[in-house]
Amino acid sequence: MKMTCYIVIYDADQSKSEQNILNIIMNYEKHVQISKTAWAIVTNEEATDIRDKLKEVITEKDRIFVIKSGAEAGWAHVICEKSWLHKYLMNEY
Repeated sequence: MKMTCYIVIYDADQSKSEQNILNIIMNYEKHVQISKTAWAIVTNEEATDIRDKLKEVITEKDRIFVIKSGAEAGWAHVICEKSWLHKYLMNEY
């Protein structure tokens, strides 16, 4: 099955929720932090599978958004290495 890059964005109401979210994200072999609360992960799972994992650890005050990356993107001043984004976000792997 082909691996896909997803963008995960979250708003955590409590630091415990944020740590639980980060634990799930960092469990993926390929992951990178893009901004304070935005990450990219590479997996063979579907967006809904990722969402369901995250829903198990968030409260009703937290928010999550998972989107499949596409063929076009733009960024500036990201936390991660731009080469990681080119490779995985732009499907160059």
